[in-house]
Amino acid sequence: PHDPSYKWPPILASQLACLAFQLVALWALYGIGRRTGDASLGLSLAILYAGSAYVLGLGSDQYLAGGLVFISHIAPTAMLLLAVYFLHRPFLSGACVAGAAGVLFFPVFFYPLFFGWQFWRDRAAALRSLAGFIIVGGLIGLMVIWFTGTLDGKGPVQLLLESTLEHQEGFSSDQYGGSPFSFWGNFPALAAFWQAPLIGSSG
Repeated sequence: PHDPSYKWPPILASQLACLAFQLVALWALYGIGRRTGDASLGLSLAILYAGSAYVLGLGSDQYLAGGLVFISHIAPTAMLLLAVYFLHRPFLSGACVAGAAGVLFFPVFFYPLFFGWQFWRDRAAALRSLAGFIIVGGLIGLMVIWFTGTLDGKGPVQLLLESTLEHQEGFSSDQYGGSPFSFWGNFPALAAFWQAPLIGSSG
């Protein structure tokens, strides 16, 4: 998007994509509840999720925080719920966690939890889950590198790091690391130690 030649999609396309992910999340929650209890539990989970202020969004017409106005908040959650729904199909579950990381990177940090949970129950299933995670994650990584050009002398890997880890950890005005709502914003002394660059100037 920082490239002047980038063409933004129509807002309706983004809205429909967000709605599709929201419907996937509700379907997965209903299925999880139905499998672990009954249809009433499934409906209850879906209704509680859909009615949550954090899903609907907080704020006003001008200042919005979270929820359905940000597909980046809805899509990874939907993919993680799919991963939970497909726990009985380990390859698909692992693939869904990788897909969740493909729409917003933080779910990659959840995968050890999924793998560990499966490993202590069925090691063969855990390996199938790992295969799904690696194959889909690898394909997504290759697509990102292949379809990301260079910008201001930065290659795809550097741009990816800037847009993910550095965006979350950094302290500039367009990054989250200095926010009082972030972990680092609440512990500036820890941030000063842990965020000191090991190489170069990048966090």
